[in-house]
Amino acid sequence: PDAPTVSADITAVTNGDVSVSAVFSEDSIIKEYSLDGENWIAYTEPIQFTDNGSVSFRGTDEAGNISEVTNFLVSNIDKVAPTAPTASSTTTNGNVLVSAQFSEDSSTKEYSIDGQNWLAYTEAILFTENGSVFFRGKDEAGNISEVTEFPVVTPDNEPDNGKVNDVLYDKKTGWNDANITVTNPITGNGEINLDSPGSIDTENGYHNMFGNDGTNKDTGDVAKIDVETAAKLTFKIDSTAAGTFYVYEDGKDKNGKRKLITVGKVSVKAGTPATLKDVCLTGDGKYYVAMTAKNVKKAGTEGLYNVSVTSSKFFVDADSGWNDTAAKGQIVEVGRSTSAIVIDSNEMTESSTFANWVGFSDNIDYAKLDLASSAYLSFDLKSDGAAKFTIWKQDAKGKLTKVGGVTSLTAKNNYTNTTKAQFLDTSKYTYYISMECTDAKKGGSAYYNVSLNGKTVFFDSADNDLINGSVYDKKKNLNTRLSEFRTNDITASVKGQEIFLDGNEIMQDGYSNFVGYNDKADYAKFSMAAAGDVTFTINTTGAGTFAIYRNNEAKKKLEVVKKVEIKTNVGELAVSGLAAGDYFISMTAKSTKANASGSVFYNVWANATLSENSSDALSMPETSDALGISDALSFGGYDADVLADASASSLAELDDKSAWQSLLA
Repeated sequence: PDAPTVSADITAVTNGDVSVSAVFSEDSIIKEYSLDGENWIAYTEPIQFTDNGSVSFRGTDEAGNISEVTNFLVSNIDKVAPTAPTASSTTTNGNVLVSAQFSEDSSTKEYSIDGQNWLAYTEAILFTENGSVFFRGKDEAGNISEVTEFPVVTPDNEPDNGKVNDVLYDKKTGWNDANITVTNPITGNGEINLDSPGSIDTENGYHNMFGNDGTNKDTGDVAKIDVETAAKLTFKIDSTAAGTFYVYEDGKDKNGKRKLITVGKVSVKAGTPATLKDVCLTGDGKYYVAMTAKNVKKAGTEGLYNVSVTSSKFFVDADSGWNDTAAKGQIVEVGRSTSAIVIDSNEMTESSTFANWVGFSDNIDYAKLDLASSAYLSFDLKSDGAAKFTIWKQDAKGKLTKVGGVTSLTAKNNYTNTTKAQFLDTSKYTYYISMECTDAKKGGSAYYNVSLNGKTVFFDSADNDLINGSVYDKKKNLNTRLSEFRTNDITASVKGQEIFLDGNEIMQDGYSNFVGYNDKADYAKFSMAAAGDVTFTINTTGAGTFAIYRNNEAKKKLEVVKKVEIKTNVGELAVSGLAAGDYFISMTAKSTKANASGSVFYNVWANATLSENSSDALSMPETSDALGISDALSFGGYDADVLADASASSLAELDDKSAWQSLLA
């Protein structure tokens, strides 16, 4: 069949729905449409689109022939309204001109004085008295933006004559804050009005007035300012007359009584702009600004002035000191898999690079470390400001003392530093960490990161001497627990067999055993199926000692067959001529400068060559009681029974001295 023909009921831009219809050839007994080009649905009526999209149509005749597919794109639906206009005003000759700026997609621009009757906006709206003006925009599809209302206060061109807001506190009359009616919310940079009820306007653009015009005296103006969060502000003051600009806090004295506290002030010369820099305000404070005339007693010293915020930094990430003591600290779980540590309670909104913030109104952050085990911890630190990191320990009596840390993070070390590894013993202390902003009182602040680095060691893999930390009970001189030890069977021609000593399979960064803090030694059995030679390869993360023992049951002690000191990270111990039977091996860790924690992760592998024909017994000369020689001969600490159970080769290097040398001695 011929391909269907397709059309839409609306082709112009619209904010309504669009209906798409198809006309099929007469021989199309099957009429279908698809919204994805794969799944076909019977076409019975026009397809409704509430948003832009595409549709395909096809027809099939009685013989099963399928027409070409007709695709149709709907792209004229627009249901997104333009953004609301912005408005601004200028003053001239005592009147106010209000202008509006519309979004690019606003094809129709309108204003209204009453909010109901709308007129085309073509130029700024002139106000000769107080009122409001409304603005809205429409796009080609007919979508209407939100309405912007702009209130207009025309200048009164008169000073307030000191009747309303010339003073905040008077010794005779007390506080005047109820009459300070001008309030300025500080949300960023911009102009601040102090005069009341309106702004003074001249052709030079000044909006406030004070002084002595010869008839009326206006010693100064006071207005409230409000910051939603803690902030650091810089003020610019431009005046035609000399005066002093103040920022006050409505605070309290040491006795808790209400007191006006000067946060900052600056002298202003006539015709020369003055700047008051970096005034720090808290979000929960009550603040005022004031402009006072210098020569108010002198007639003709009236002045016009403007005050504006030219720089503002808002500390939106401050937690307001909620965790500024250890007792209120954030709790951070710290274990083997921990990397980044969040001390501050908030997720940062100003920085995607840093996870924490500390600064003005929040000069220190504490976090309690919920340690999975005792550990050596080393921290990597990064900061974009002046800060100090400290580790703290708290004893059972609640006393908090410093463990150590980094004195400061500054530009001198590129804002990064690393702490030394510190041993934290959870059996004795509770631990905290803190980050302090060292210039917070001056309005300083710092975003920062704290993370654990590769020098950190957790002792959560130790078996704590409960299984294989010793082989004999020194008090009872018994070895009843030897049967509990892990046994590794050495069979003929073993190559690269891994040996496990620890009760746990650790698997820390590829290591299978651990020994160190609270686990001073690991012991394990290995059993020789036959006599032969064995070479042990020991790979460690630090210094230690690996040894082979034979059990002297008569003396109830282990006697060293051979041992090796591992000074770096790889050791090898080759033992020739071991007789068949059971042996013990041990691993202990050593504390060195390179291994300050005195603990290691380690792996042990065995390579063996065994012979089934090896002799398991060492021939001994017969002894004679007539000569007064006991059956339990002892040479060099090894009795006759032990020697009788071992081959000569197995005793070749016992404690660096052969048994035969001991015998001869």
